[in-house]
Amino acid sequence: MEEMRPVAREIISRMKERHIVLLEGEMGSGKTTLVSLIMQEMGVKSDVSSPTYSIVQEYERAQGPVFHFDLYRIEKKEELLDLGFEEYLDSGFPCLIEWPSLARGLIDSPALEVHIQVTDQLRSVRIE
Repeated sequence: MEEMRPVAREIISRMKERHIVLLEGEMGSGKTTLVSLIMQEMGVKSDVSSPTYSIVQEYERAQGPVFHFDLYRIEKKEELLDLGFEEYLDSGFPCLIEWPSLARGLIDSPALEVHIQVTDQLRSVRIE
């Protein structure tokens, strides 16, 4: 986990102009682990877990909330709209989104894209 901390810091440094982070990667690639490290680096004190069943989890920090989404179980854009997804994005607060493919059409702001790939127990991360 600690080997990903510099990646978390790099993502945070790039979030100054983009508050939306899209995390792509296969199941078990380390998306939630990376989100946890980002949260720690941003000053979130509570434990971070995947919001797979709740879809969104809000974490508090001194500068305001951070929203963590896991859209794995979302099947239709309408579900995101019912959730108030656009209001979260428009809040200006950081939104970290795992499994973002279905949400792409709803994101107007420039987003930071993070691609995690694991091959032969080697993890690589590309930030766009």
